[in-house]
Amino acid sequence: MKGGATQAQLKAWHQQNAAEFALQQQRAEAMSAASALQPRPTIHQINIPANASPALNQFLTTQATLGNAEARIHNQLLQQATASGQSLTSAQVGQMERQENRLFRQQNASLQTLQAQRVQALANVSAQTIQPVPGPVIIPTNATPQMAAYLTTQNQIRRQLIQLKNQYANASPAVREAALQAWSEQNASQLTQMRQQAQSLSQASSPTQN
Repeated sequence: MKGGATQAQLKAWHQQNAAEFALQQQRAEAMSAASALQPRPTIHQINIPANASPALNQFLTTQATLGNAEARIHNQLLQQATASGQSLTSAQVGQMERQENRLFRQQNASLQTLQAQRVQALANVSAQTIQPVPGPVIIPTNATPQMAAYLTTQNQIRRQLIQLKNQYANASPAVREAALQAWSEQNASQLTQMRQQAQSLSQASSPTQN
């Protein structure tokens, strides 16, 4: 709606399309129910990168274990629910899904807690890895002045951020987070400038809308 729609216009539009919205909602619920009534496969082989660390190996292995546990619970409840041969209602499917989630959390609470700890540990290891600082930006010969300015700003910010992360690689997570927060505040104007440049480029490349 050109010039922006009023509240009354939006309300009228929603009312005019209420039947279509309701139909789309029914279709979404039907698709969700159909998906819930499909057996889930279990993982027999875990694809672990050859250069994975022992911590990453353990994390990926446990993720597969949790995935298989979730699939077994789903398949067991699905078999019980469909044993009579009668179709399940949406309410029954929803009840089955809630029971799945409850049983999965009860039976795998310790593993889920362990995985959360591993995620944090892996994130800390990643933060402690020294990253190479990128070289000067290379501007394409056909770049517009706006694109050149954006690429230059982006490169400057990226270089500064990587240098800062490398500087605090061996610091505690709290100290590292505080340094990143301080850097963000000190460079707020530059970050805003980069976002504005990106927005201008996006608008310039988008087709004109009537």
